[in-house]
Amino acid sequence: MKDCNIQIFYGRFRSDKKGSASKGSSGCREVDLFVKQVDGKKVTDPAKQDALRSRLRSETLHPLRVMVVGRGPDTELLVANPVEASGKGRPRVFYDATLALKALGICIFSVRTASFVCSISGLVFHSIGSSSFAPFQAEIGRQAASERHWEVYRFLLDDSKEFPLASSLANRNCVVDRARKTLMGCYN
Repeated sequence: MKDCNIQIFYGRFRSDKKGSASKGSSGCREVDLFVKQVDGKKVTDPAKQDALRSRLRSETLHPLRVMVVGRGPDTELLVANPVEASGKGRPRVFYDATLALKALGICIFSVRTASFVCSISGLVFHSIGSSSFAPFQAEIGRQAASERHWEVYRFLLDDSKEFPLASSLANRNCVVDRARKTLMGCYN
């Protein structure tokens, strides 16, 4: 909300305690946010209301990005985390991602962090530092731009015979699902 120059002055969360187990869903959850501009006035512009609604929906459904990509013979897990306007990233990204990989029995060859700016045309990566890192060594950098900033954690994964990543889309999807759920707090 800091990025949008909006302040939340009241919020209410509701959850269906019983859920809808018979329908296969996990219940209904609703969030009501009462916001105002930083000068204390109401948000009356319909375009700004739509932009705010869209941004909140996007951030609620997809607060971070996780993907497994192949770069030649290598396979990488990319975890992209938005950086707040205050310059703070999300804590424990590195720990949670390595915990998810450990749970799947996947070895990490090396780790690298970078930052990128999300533009309308897509994702533009800006690598930070040299290309050779020792395992578990990380370097965090930020790209200064007027667009939204992200921290990107890049994990170079070790392909094994027990859990092949280069040739199996199902295994890649399993890694993405486990990493995303661990980062969101579904697995502890």
